[in-house]
Amino acid sequence: MDTVEGGLAKYDLDLSVEPDKTPGLCTNDINGNCCSCFKKKSTDPGCFKLPCNYIGLDGYCIGKTDPTPIGYMETDLKCDEEAHCKCWIACKDRWS
Repeated sequence: MDTVEGGLAKYDLDLSVEPDKTPGLCTNDINGNCCSCFKKKSTDPGCFKLPCNYIGLDGYCIGKTDPTPIGYMETDLKCDEEAHCKCWIACKDRWS
């Protein structure tokens, strides 16, 4: 990706891995070495973001290797028999 243009937040990147800054990956009018290669976050395609319901609250399934959703909390509800995925629900300021 062109790092001069920025906008890294719009990509699903694993920023815990150092990006590859090999010269010559791409060029533009501003800088001849403007690109870096990043590792994409991995997801479990079997359950990632499938809808679920925990005690009447709608949520979605997240696998062990999926990115942790901001503003959600993990429940003990398993989305699959192997327990690779669990139901996550939105955090609330007040719980009944």
